[in-house]
Amino acid sequence: MDNTAKLSENKNMEEEDYMDLIDRNNKRQQTVQELLFKAMEAISLLPRSIVEYDLDNENYDDLPDMPQEDLTEEQQDQLILKSLCEAYKGTKAGEYYSKAFELMKEGC
Repeated sequence: MDNTAKLSENKNMEEEDYMDLIDRNNKRQQTVQELLFKAMEAISLLPRSIVEYDLDNENYDDLPDMPQEDLTEEQQDQLILKSLCEAYKGTKAGEYYSKAFELMKEGC
């Protein structure tokens, strides 16, 4: 086998590996989107509860303090998803958010 044939074969292998990587990434993103949709659906089925806010408390909604440094869009998404996991911990929505969060972390 001459060098040209070897280069051509290597190029085909690289393209196949690249396409496989893209395909796996697309499937992971689709799975994350499906999990987020299921989580939102599960939230809509949760019983409504009346929440009493302590308006004297600056952080009455118990949201985490926002980081002061600039975050990438991906970091922002992960921070929001992590907060949702904690907020809905112990519910079906929390399970879906946790699975989506794990898949997002794997994709990094």
